[in-house]
Amino acid sequence: MVKDIIVIGGGIGGLTAALLLQKKGFSVRLYEAGSAIKGEGAGIGIGSNAIKVLQEAGVVKELFQQVREAIVS
Repeated sequence: MVKDIIVIGGGIGGLTAALLLQKKGFSVRLYEAGSAIKGEGAGIGIGSNAIKVLQEAGVVKELFQQVREAIVS
């Protein structure tokens, strides 16, 4: 079975995929064209099915905290 995986793109989808694949025991390399991960100033809608995946990844609490902080500041 292949255990080495390359994920192209460090957006929410790429980061989530890389995290979940690592949790399943895969060796993951993540490639992103940008030199840093930063906010782009655009809104993002996250559907209930995506929330379930993010919960499985263990990042929902931190994500919601960051959203709250961004709204307050």
